[in-house]
Parts: sequence; structure tokens; C-alpha cells
Amino acid sequence: MIRIRVECGAPCRILGLVLVVGAWLALVPGSPPGALEDSAREPETRQARARGTVPLAPEAGARGFAFAASGDIAGNARTAASLGALAREDVRFFLALGDFVYSNATPQQWCEFITGKLGSKFPWQLITGDKSLEMQRLEEFTACLPDRMGSVGGYGSQYYFDVNGLARVIAIAPGIPVGGVVHRYVRGSPYYQWLSGRIDEARGAGIRWIIVGMHTLCVSATGTSCTTGQDLTDLLIEKRVDLVLQANSHTYQRSKQVVCMPRKRFDPACVVDAESPYVKGKGTTFVIVGTFGAGLDNTNSGDYKANYFATMSGKARAHGFLRVDVTATALTGRFVRTGGGPLSDQFVITADGESMRVPVPELTSTASG
Repeated sequence: MIRIRVECGAPCRILGLVLVVGAWLALVPGSPPGALEDSAREPETRQARARGTVPLAPEAGARGFAFAASGDIAGNARTAASLGALAREDVRFFLALGDFVYSNATPQQWCEFITGKLGSKFPWQLITGDKSLEMQRLEEFTACLPDRMGSVGGYGSQYYFDVNGLARVIAIAPGIPVGGVVHRYVRGSPYYQWLSGRIDEARGAGIRWIIVGMHTLCVSATGTSCTTGQDLTDLLIEKRVDLVLQANSHTYQRSKQVVCMPRKRFDPACVVDAESPYVKGKGTTFVIVGTFGAGLDNTNSGDYKANYFATMSGKARAHGFLRVDVTATALTGRFVRTGGGPLSDQFVITADGESMRVPVPELTSTASG
């Protein structure tokens, strides 16, 4: 073998340095191949996201997390059992979906009951229900159980927060008087526009999952009236919100994945997927979970609206809450039973690449009931 040594001095040393740096960049965690080109294209990528023509993706290294949610809380032994189970679940936060007090307790007494089980620093995120104590003295509840998620907006009634670049959680109070003003999410109203804007803003920022929580509802297999209004239901579906969390009905009901949900009749064309796993972007999933501690109701399988639901508590009267695990690839919900009759439920929404492209698909049915 013939070895040839070439003396080229500084130019070769510079070339060698470039090669070493290039190799190092390729190996550094968080610097995938093409990182330099991606950086150069960032302005173009931001513009494309604004137009809705690139797949949504969380920031590199975004960590998964878990949270829990339920409404109709109360302050009794059943509530204590649910609080004990919640403390063992190791969740990032709890979304309390309204109707807190079912006794003569003051806001401060009820808050102390909660913090006595979970600690004073646990993120127990409030959204008002339609109990008179909450509507009249909401500020006292939010003072003793303050926001701990860096929320933007009116904490307790209309606000949002983002978690790990993966999810935007939006909390609203449709149909409920707050400060003497009823929050009506009818098409064109300031509340409707605010919600629509926060959803679009999250999509444009590349936030993968959109979750909306509230106390009131519209469609339920218990004969509950449509307090939220049909316009809000239509908006959430039209925007392809991934998961909608509700309470008010003291039951557990998880919908099929739907592309419309008229309240006055069942339309089979509205159901895009009857069984989990669901695919992100193809429709919206609603979960009614008003089972934390208050007395429970039965669902009615004979109600035409029952056809929109994949799982209902029926006569099980099971207490508990919904746990939701969020990652870049899936959103997984599981009912955590803490007492009462037998009930189990689990569902998954998977993040399919094509379904995660925006703009959001148009509503496939204009039926409004």
C-alpha cells in the first residue's frame, strides 16, 4: 500500500474543523439531520403554519403528561374517596368542572376540604358551575384555590393554558352568569369569537391537542336541556377540538367520535367512528363526567341521544373521574372508579400524520336540530 502525505497547512485544518463540527451537530440530541436547513427555513415554516399547510408538531423534547377531570364535586365521604384516588394518580393538574358545594359550607371551608386531601399547592383548576354559591361568590373560590398553571384570561370562567407545548386546555362557562353577565357562545358573540380565536391560535402555534372543559352541556342521554347552545357544540366540532369535557349531568357518558351532534334528533351520518381507537382530526369526542362526589343519576338507553354515546354509566352509579394521558402520539382517557357500581371505560385518540394537517376539515353535516 502506498501512503501519500499531503502538507496543506491552514486550509486543511479549517476543512477538518468544519467536518468535525458537522459530525458533532449530527450527534447532538435535539439537533436532527437538516437542523441547519430547518433553522434557515424557520420564517417560511411560520408562514406555512399560519396558512395551515404544514403538519402540526410539538417542540422537540416536549414531554408527555397526565391530568384528571370531573365535575359535581360535593364535600362528602364519596368526595374524600375520589380525592384519595386522585392523590395516588400522579397527575399534573385536575380540571374541576363546576358545581363544587352541595351543602351549607362556605367557599373557604370547601377549599380547605380539598387542600386537606391534596395539599395547598396542588393545581386544582376551577371552572364555575351553575350553583348559586359559585355564581355569586366565584372570587372567593378562585382566591382559595388559585390558578397554578399560568393561565391567561378570567380564571374560573373563561381562560386557557398550554402544557409542555403539547396541549392547550381551554375552560369556559357557557350559559352561566358570571359577574351578572351570562356567557353566551352564540355565533358572532364576543365569547364565541374568543373561543374560536384561542383554538386557531393554538393550531397556528403547532400545539398538538386541543381540550375544552366546561360544566354545562347540550347533548346527554338524561334529558338535560341544552344550556351551552347548539352553536357552541357546532363550533367545537367544526374546529375539530380533540376532547370536550363536561359535567352537570351526574353520570358518565363518552361519545363516539362525531362530526355533528344535533340535539333534537340522532343523525347516524354524524358518527365517523363508533369505537376507540379514534384518529385525530376526523371528529370530536365528548365526555360527560359529573361523578366526583355528588349523588348520581341514571342514563337512559332509550333516549335517542344515547345513540351518540359509546359508553354510558346506565344504572351503575359509579363515582370517579377521568384520567387523561397526553403524549405526542396519543391522547388516552380512562375512567378511574372510586366507588359505587361497576363501571370501566378507556379510549384512545391517535395522532395520524395526515389527520393532523390544518386547515381543519369542514363540518360534514349542517344539521342543527
